[in-house]
Amino acid sequence: MPYADPRKGVENSKRWNAEHPEQCAEAQRRYRDAGHKKKHELKKRYGLTVDQFNWMLVEQGGKCAICEKDISKRPCVDHSHITGKVRRLLCCYCNVRLEAIENPGWLEAAQKYLNDHA
Repeated sequence: MPYADPRKGVENSKRWNAEHPEQCAEAQRRYRDAGHKKKHELKKRYGLTVDQFNWMLVEQGGKCAICEKDISKRPCVDHSHITGKVRRLLCCYCNVRLEAIENPGWLEAAQKYLNDHA
């Protein structure tokens, strides 16, 4: 039964979690292991299902679309920050660098920084 005051439910939940850390940790582990977090994040951030994500990984042969290193353990979803369109799966190294390149002015600022602090 929900509480009339939602803060009461939050307080009770926090208290229970503090009093039962092992059970709380086990429940969180089961949730993560079942792939619920991954499923939720893929849908929320990129509009992808787990099946679509897995298909992309297989279709790319488990390799980064830029440097072709193995990404089977930790692939990153590359997407346009302007349109939200998903492009391909990348290694995290390439994904971070691509984001920097897409940011207008960043490359010039980085070059100036390197020149000023050589």
